Amino acid sequence: MIMSEKSYRILLVDDDQQILDAYLDVLSRAEDVGIRELRGLAEILFDGEESADNKQYKPTTQLRIDAALQGAEAIHLATKAMREDDPYLVAIVDMRIPPGINGFETAQKLVELDPDIEICFITAYSDTSLAEITESLGDGRFLLLRKPIDREELIATVTFLGEHGAKCHDSHSALKTQ
Repeated sequence: MIMSEKSYRILLVDDDQQILDAYLDVLSRAEDVGIRELRGLAEILFDGEESADNKQYKPTTQLRIDAALQGAEAIHLATKAMREDDPYLVAIVDMRIPPGINGFETAQKLVELDPDIEICFITAYSDTSLAEITESLGDGRFLLLRKPIDREELIATVTFLGEHGAKCHDSHSALKTQ
């Protein structure tokens, strides 16, 4: 059997360690749940019959998650990841992360470092208007979710952004090698 592993590198940024721990707990369980759900869906779609190709090819997903309590720490981690040619596909950023630079400024710097990074703001309150964020980062360049966030919503968001981020990074890598 051939195993194809997808690996999504994710950066979590929040000044509350308990929130980071909760995100880590939810996302660490997401891998197993997502894979089981996909296999169950495939069985339903194909009447429980696996083709010879499906028996030989089993994709797996691995989430590699780093966490930062401050914006400057997040920028340091992202800079290191870019130097190692192993960039983050998704950054989940709280808007209010005192002291130092806020979540919006952190996201701006992350996008400067890696234009392909997917940004998801998760916040209960923001000092930056949606119009300001859109003007700076671009329309369709980020997601904004409100706390408290639902477990399934977090998993679906990370999965979607991870897939999109992987495609963006892969297409730019392919262009660099041509």
